[in-house]
Amino acid sequence: MAAAPVTFKDLAEAKKAMLEVFEKLEADQEMIKTSIAEAGDDIQKKMMTVIPLLQKTLAGPLEAYGFPPGGPGIMQGVAAFQQAEKLEGGGVLVEGMGMLKSGMMGIFPPAEAIAAMKAKLA
Repeated sequence: MAAAPVTFKDLAEAKKAMLEVFEKLEADQEMIKTSIAEAGDDIQKKMMTVIPLLQKTLAGPLEAYGFPPGGPGIMQGVAAFQQAEKLEGGGVLVEGMGMLKSGMMGIFPPAEAIAAMKAKLA
């Protein structure tokens, strides 16, 4: 029998986890940008280099909240963020998820936007 998916206990925990994801992505940003640039439009190279790097970067902070490692933890984390978005005040998580999705597509928000988002999550 499979274990129930991990969720956040409340909005405060979800915001804290998202803040930690942003901080880890910010710390690894240059390495991620370099990996994306080196892969270019080569989908296979992206799958072999960029995706594992993003998984490592994203999964690390989520594991501290009980999410499984790697891809399954990221998928559960996204679902948990989406669930927490529905809580009162969860709009900040919608905005944060939008920024994260853009970043995963190689569209990095300016430093000021990241700082503003982190301030909203803190």
